[in-house]
Amino acid sequence: MASKSLKNSLLKNSRQTLLANIINQIVGTCVFLTVPNILTKTDYSQIVFINVLFTFVILSDFGMSFVYGRKMPSVYHKKNANEILAYNQTIFWVRLISTFLISIVLSVIYYLKYYNIINSILIIFINPLLLFVNFFISQYCARGNFEIYRNINAIQSIFRLLIIPLSALYMVKGFLIAQIMAAGITIKMIKEKIFLGFDHFDFNIIKKHFLEGLILLANYFFWNQLLNCGRLYATMFYSDEVIAKYGLTNAGYSLLSMMIISIYIPVTVETLKVIQDDVSFAIDMLFNLIVKSSLILFFVIISAIEISPYLFKLFFPKYSIDFDILKYQLLSLISFPLIATLGNIFTGLEQPLKLLGIYFVSFLTSYIIMNYISADYGIISAAISQFLGITLLGFLLVFGIFIFYRQHIKKRLKNFFKIIIIVFLPYIIYFEIRAMF
Repeated sequence: MASKSLKNSLLKNSRQTLLANIINQIVGTCVFLTVPNILTKTDYSQIVFINVLFTFVILSDFGMSFVYGRKMPSVYHKKNANEILAYNQTIFWVRLISTFLISIVLSVIYYLKYYNIINSILIIFINPLLLFVNFFISQYCARGNFEIYRNINAIQSIFRLLIIPLSALYMVKGFLIAQIMAAGITIKMIKEKIFLGFDHFDFNIIKKHFLEGLILLANYFFWNQLLNCGRLYATMFYSDEVIAKYGLTNAGYSLLSMMIISIYIPVTVETLKVIQDDVSFAIDMLFNLIVKSSLILFFVIISAIEISPYLFKLFFPKYSIDFDILKYQLLSLISFPLIATLGNIFTGLEQPLKLLGIYFVSFLTSYIIMNYISADYGIISAAISQFLGITLLGFLLVFGIFIFYRQHIKKRLKNFFKIIIIVFLPYIIYFEIRAMF
């Protein structure tokens, strides 16, 4: 009966996250299809550079946001009001102050590259405003209430459409102003208190979880950078024109990857709730999800690979995109059923160092591959290294689970081959058949 209730809860929460992300994807697609055509290639490369800078904001809070995501479902479950207040206020203030400080640093980096003082000032305010919205959402996600996640994300996404007219009017400046306005309007529409007090701030929480936070942060940083390392390497090594191309293809890839990952979020929360009490049940739950979702994802990815070149030619004729870049970025999605789920086992069992080792090896391997093949493969080497790094990550996660937690897995050999085959074999068969024609 409890298992049935859990499945119903997961199904309901998955629907909520899916609905929110359908709206996100619709808005994201509108922005994706219009902004690159509104802006010049040089201006669009600035947007790509700014988005890469924003990926480093996460470093500012020393991993406290990840401590919150891992710890709070169980804190809310215990219903200790003082403990809930202490964690919420402490982590809120740490994140707010640190986000503001790193935003200043990022604005300086942007200024040193493009020498635009107004844009640099605007960059300072975007992420602190987004923090108010995101922290409010995260409180409800930790409680297992994904209706708020759906509603607030939908509101913010709709107001992000301001990016289109403001980019047309004010170029890069308009792009930044629109994000500030979208966050500000969303904050105004939230009826509950979002600016938390300081009376339950507890520095001991920071001391207690500091090392854990750093490890979780390193895990996420290498994971997130690996997922987008093609764009990262492009901003490091290529010209503005190539950066714009990678930004464009990465935007399409990200639209799809965010939707895929969001579907797994409710399972992440439920896994963290139950894994300490029943490791075997949590692992079985994730294995079943991988098996059920992989074939559906196969059709989505193959459709995207086959259709997207025609769509990019239709909507972005001025960019002359090398479609091998797009193909390898989309192929990176093959391993997403593995990388969006299996890391939760390491995290839930409080063994993030093992996970960090897997992420670091995968990221380092992708960087080595990038440098090794760049002379032969030119500008597509960044995309190839992303695909190979993420695929390696998928394999290492599977091997890691079956090595470190084998005592909790029933029918180990059968389950191992079942997962590998169902995730990877359909693509091998498809491309073998396709090569014949």
